[in-house]
Amino acid sequence: MPLFKQVYLPLKKRPIRMKSIFFLLLIVSSMSSFAQLDTEFWFAVPEVTSGHGDRPISIKVSALRNNTMVKISLPSNSSFPPINRVLNAGTVISIDLTPFIDSLENYPFQTVLNRGIKIEASDLIVTYYEVEVGHNSDFYALKGKKSLGKRFFIPGLTDLPSQFLNPPAYNSFTIVATEDSTLVEISPSCSLTNGNASPFTVVLNKGQTYCCASNSNMIKIVGSKVVANKPIAITYSDDSVLEGSCYDLIGDQIVPIENTDKNYMVVQGDLSSGDRVYVTAIHNNTRVFVDGNSIPVATLQSGQTYVHNFSNSSTFVSASDSIYAFHGTGTGCEFGGAILPPTDRCTGSYYSAFIRTNSDPFALLLVTRSGSENNFSFNGTPAVFPVGTTFQPVTGTNGQWVFSKIRFSTSQIAPGQGVVITNSKSLFHMGILNAPGGGTRYGYFTGFGQFSVNVVPSKTCFRMGEPITLTADTIVGATYLWRQPNGGFNSGRTLTIPNPSSTNYGNYTVQITTTDSCTSTTTYSLTPGTFPEITLSDSLITCTDSIPVTAILKNYSSIAWSNGGNQTTTTVTQSGWTSLTAISKFGCVTTDSIFIQLNTAIVPQDVLPDNICFCEGFQGKDFKLQKVYPTIIWSGNATGSSSSISPLKPGWYFIQVTDSNDCISTDSMLVSEVKCLIDKLNVFTPNNDGVNETFEIVDPQSKPIRYSLIIHNRWGQKVFESQQSNISWDGGNLPDGTYYFQLEAEFCQGNPIKKTGFVKLVK
Repeated sequence: MPLFKQVYLPLKKRPIRMKSIFFLLLIVSSMSSFAQLDTEFWFAVPEVTSGHGDRPISIKVSALRNNTMVKISLPSNSSFPPINRVLNAGTVISIDLTPFIDSLENYPFQTVLNRGIKIEASDLIVTYYEVEVGHNSDFYALKGKKSLGKRFFIPGLTDLPSQFLNPPAYNSFTIVATEDSTLVEISPSCSLTNGNASPFTVVLNKGQTYCCASNSNMIKIVGSKVVANKPIAITYSDDSVLEGSCYDLIGDQIVPIENTDKNYMVVQGDLSSGDRVYVTAIHNNTRVFVDGNSIPVATLQSGQTYVHNFSNSSTFVSASDSIYAFHGTGTGCEFGGAILPPTDRCTGSYYSAFIRTNSDPFALLLVTRSGSENNFSFNGTPAVFPVGTTFQPVTGTNGQWVFSKIRFSTSQIAPGQGVVITNSKSLFHMGILNAPGGGTRYGYFTGFGQFSVNVVPSKTCFRMGEPITLTADTIVGATYLWRQPNGGFNSGRTLTIPNPSSTNYGNYTVQITTTDSCTSTTTYSLTPGTFPEITLSDSLITCTDSIPVTAILKNYSSIAWSNGGNQTTTTVTQSGWTSLTAISKFGCVTTDSIFIQLNTAIVPQDVLPDNICFCEGFQGKDFKLQKVYPTIIWSGNATGSSSSISPLKPGWYFIQVTDSNDCISTDSMLVSEVKCLIDKLNVFTPNNDGVNETFEIVDPQSKPIRYSLIIHNRWGQKVFESQQSNISWDGGNLPDGTYYFQLEAEFCQGNPIKKTGFVKLVK
């Protein structure tokens, strides 16, 4: 067995040190924020029954405009290994969370758990959580800061039970706290699984979660009220909802009261039994109207829910006060659901984006103001919708709003393709209806609450004195007013600061007013970025199959190795370049790399041959190594790349070599004597007396690795041939006489034998 000495030696260092600054490379010139576009997300994973399928689960993340570092952590669970990924601009990744499912799903209920997920990014991303099992699937669109608040009612469906399963399927909501010492008051609308139906309070620290589930598969938890003293996020989920003979998972991340409004427009899905809108009131005496009618269809008290069934291609739901609207739709009998964004005058987005993650049937639901349906762009070019696409008036809006349900084939939008959608003229709303085999996934990916805009710097990180330009979103016809830290004002979509310094650092605020008289104010804080510093050793080589590498870092908040590690020391198990990316609290990024060569030790086949043997006495043998090594020591202390040993004697022979990497290997060879041939065999008698019936020349125990026996008669004609030593010559039908044989065989590697002679056949 080879013995190795491990050392690390420097190679010539390759000049690939990369101090990378990720500049903001815009995909399109118009970028308005929407609920799913953010740099920080909180999420509580719902409990889903394994009796219907609860895995795989994943987080989908898309980096739209910049190379982006993403970190997924459980702030209240230090034993959870943070997941770090670096995404290239315009790409989407799926992060498998299935191995951690028992640490993420919020069960048991009514228990404080350390299971809240925090997703952080160095630049704006789109992200959602997905339960991917085909027959019980859904995605939960994460809404970033728009999901955070202090006052909530729980919306959702009220008229369909969950299927009886083992383990049971529950309807529930799960709270995650974003700050320590968060006091949460919960007023359940039904009896919980612990039997409690009265208001109660819980205290949660940052990242802690609390899940409330209904005690009945028939009675829904919808209408429950949640009030907190600090921002929280809530996930609503209803597992295995029974619709006819089908049952499917539905759920969404909901929004606080301040991001609701009075008007909601709904585009019909593909549910066979007809769609529903579930309207949950926030205030007492809320009157609900449908499709522009002046007569209310219901008057609700706080926490009550009205169900509106409709089979039109669209419907318009409004109320006398702010409400939640939850849309129940699906494909066939597979039920799906999502919270709807309000569609008042100044809600929605000028910009949105989505990723088609699979080849399953896919429909895009678009709602916008009439007259702006021809102002959509996809990835910066005018939108080309599939043949037959039409926009129709939303029922009950007097033609002011239009909608379209657009179905795309995989040739039009391929799986994995990201699409950035803009409308240069008006706000719009966008939903996605995805129908994998045996399930429905449904969600909205546009702004919840009043529209807002982005201010994009020309570079994310800069040093004092480097010019920087701030650019606000392009909105046709809008006016822009900038206010600088020193009190000065500027107009226009862009603002250039030619010489940033300590005298003009601070908040730059832009107010945008659209032609619809909608306004949005955004503040950008101008602060010089501090780049992380990374120190790695020179490139390494090693005799082993792995090696630890440690980085020395300064001015960083998070790191990610290319092999997935997130600590200052990582173990490298593959040869090649290993890179480390570090990001500062300002989002400044530095990348450095190191080349590592593993498994440089000498393999035994490069030193001595396999064990050898001799049949008839020992001979001398020359040995020459296939490679040249700096140091070579043979048995008997001989040196050099070749050695001649004569005569060989039975026993063990050794060699030790040291290569240029100072890796040492030893190898050995056993020389042994083998009886190969049968002595004095010159006659055989195949007369059926059981004695000397065949001509055998090779000892049956020798087992040659190569063998050829040919027999000729007295006239030189070949009468027998065999390539296998276990097939003997029995003379066949040949007459008595003397025959000539030729034997070529090899016994043990490197010991060939050739033998000829005469044998007499006597019958």
